[in-house]
Amino acid sequence: MTSLTPQKRYLESVAKVLIEPLMKSRGAAWRLLDWDAEQGICVYLTDGADVLLVELEPFSIERPCTERTKMFNVCARRPFEPATELDEQQRLVVRSFVELVRRREGMLPDIERPTTARKRAVRLIEVERILVNEGKGHYYMNPYVGCTIGCPFCYVAERADMSRAMEGLPAMEWGRWVDVKINAAEVFRRQAKSSAPGLVRMSPILTDPYQPIERRFRVTRGLPESMLDTGYTPAVLTRSSV
Repeated sequence: MTSLTPQKRYLESVAKVLIEPLMKSRGAAWRLLDWDAEQGICVYLTDGADVLLVELEPFSIERPCTERTKMFNVCARRPFEPATELDEQQRLVVRSFVELVRRREGMLPDIERPTTARKRAVRLIEVERILVNEGKGHYYMNPYVGCTIGCPFCYVAERADMSRAMEGLPAMEWGRWVDVKINAAEVFRRQAKSSAPGLVRMSPILTDPYQPIERRFRVTRGLPESMLDTGYTPAVLTRSSV
């Protein structure tokens, strides 16, 4: 079933409850580089040289992580050097972020998830941001959220469901739902004007850029076209035969 009326997405406003102090912080040695809330909450921090990726996942006592709060597992790593352990300063930065989450997670709205009898759901959404800065000239963006290919081994399914829960959307089996970012190209062009050009990754993690629904909506096709003459370079990975 497809919802034909485009909807504003409120996920970002919910996530901002947690990270708003970082967005307002000025003059700290480590600052907020960028963030994303589509697969759990991912926060990129930088001191101008190094980059830390701190991810909030659903709470699980069994799953290994860096720290835990009442609601989340917190995982931290250096995205460009994943095999390198954090140094003491970086661990202090992560602990500071964890304390921020502990202070503010109780402020998150208590949203009840509705039940649904739908077997499939396609939602058209309008987003405020699409380009996420990973640091060091690298970006990523997701033309869609969710994936109808529905690989059973996909590790992001639980994290994507956490984001749906934060927005008050019903739980649905992975592979049965997808959000279509109908204003993706327009938003990219706006963001590109205020960001330095770099490599833009679209890869099959949270979504597959060329999943079958692309034949209808052609969101992925529109994004590389929007990069022409901008200095940005698209890098597209897919499990589809295209």
